[in-house]
Amino acid sequence: MSKAEIRKGDYVSLEGISKDQYHAVEKAFMEAGADSGEEYGEFGYENWKFLGWGECGALDHHDYHELFSGRHLTIEQVLGEEEDETATIQSLLKKAEKHARKAQKHEAKRQEAIEQARALLPDGWELTPSIDQDVRIGYTPLSELDYCEFNVGVFGADGEDLTDPANWREGDVVECVRGNGGVTVGRKYTISSFDEDGDPSIKENDHGCKDNHYADVFKFHHRP
Repeated sequence: MSKAEIRKGDYVSLEGISKDQYHAVEKAFMEAGADSGEEYGEFGYENWKFLGWGECGALDHHDYHELFSGRHLTIEQVLGEEEDETATIQSLLKKAEKHARKAQKHEAKRQEAIEQARALLPDGWELTPSIDQDVRIGYTPLSELDYCEFNVGVFGADGEDLTDPANWREGDVVECVRGNGGVTVGRKYTISSFDEDGDPSIKENDHGCKDNHYADVFKFHHRP
């Protein structure tokens, strides 16, 4: 296959190509007139999806082909050769192996973080695995710990899920997570009763008065 005339804006996909092909593509673009641009070396090959002749006149790497204004050329069009399927397969398998190693490393760190989190839980609190194996505190992924405080999975002595307001009782202490007039985020209040819809009334609000609020204004804190 004859080479295509490479023009500014043209680009190729880096998916499945070998390192040798990657460097050959770089060379082909520079021979066509592109400046070398920033030197990425192996980092460019391993971390971006597209390589092309940027509008600035230099070689450029992007994850989005829309950032190039020209044609999406194939490796064959750039290098003027038939793609070596064996080399492509080997390259893809090497990438798969690399990602597998990264996944193992991340899983080990994930498990370590889970155990550290479990050691810090008060008595009666649990970490619960979800169906998709994400560890969740309540119903929030462990990766979102900045927000999980609002949905901590708390289980009573009989196994009831105390994140569910339907399982709250008179005398339970709840913490405000959403200001709603008369209650302040972060402060704790004692439930005195429930209305006909199951929403709690607290014994005293910030003004010392009995007050009723929607259940989602609070999260369970503890049962005396």
